[in-house]
Amino acid sequence: MDHEIRDHRLTHEPPTPLGWVLFVLLVWLFAILQASFLSYIPVFGATVELTAALILLIGWKRGPIVGGILGMVGGLILDALTGVGISLLPLIFFGIAVYAALAAKRLHDHPLTYVIMTIPAYLVLGAWRAICEKSFVHLFAVLLAGLIGSLIVYIPAAVKYFRRKN
Repeated sequence: MDHEIRDHRLTHEPPTPLGWVLFVLLVWLFAILQASFLSYIPVFGATVELTAALILLIGWKRGPIVGGILGMVGGLILDALTGVGISLLPLIFFGIAVYAALAAKRLHDHPLTYVIMTIPAYLVLGAWRAICEKSFVHLFAVLLAGLIGSLIVYIPAAVKYFRRKN
């Protein structure tokens, strides 16, 4: 049974210059929300990963090039806002955006598929944050916080998906 997987996610149309500016501003806004407001509401000791969730969604919807570039930008912005200097976070965000784009080629566009696809990305991010925090338990906190962030970020796309099905 051959399912048609090609859809709007796989067109890889590059954004216009205004689109790039809007994407960078959106990543910047999510990074500010994560670094300021959400850092005071920890989930078992971890901040809700809004920026990583947005990067995963952009990689999932727009492809590896747009997702990878915005992943690097998001990692740099988050590093600058949290005051840790330059770390491996931009490379991790780049990797998870490319991973999301490659997963989008293989998986159907469904909200549950998207959430399940994010688990390996948050395990990698959680391992990095656990090494930085020197606490293995932090890995599970980041996994839970990341899944919460993915659910928050993907709500508009899920609503659009279910409306399209009706």
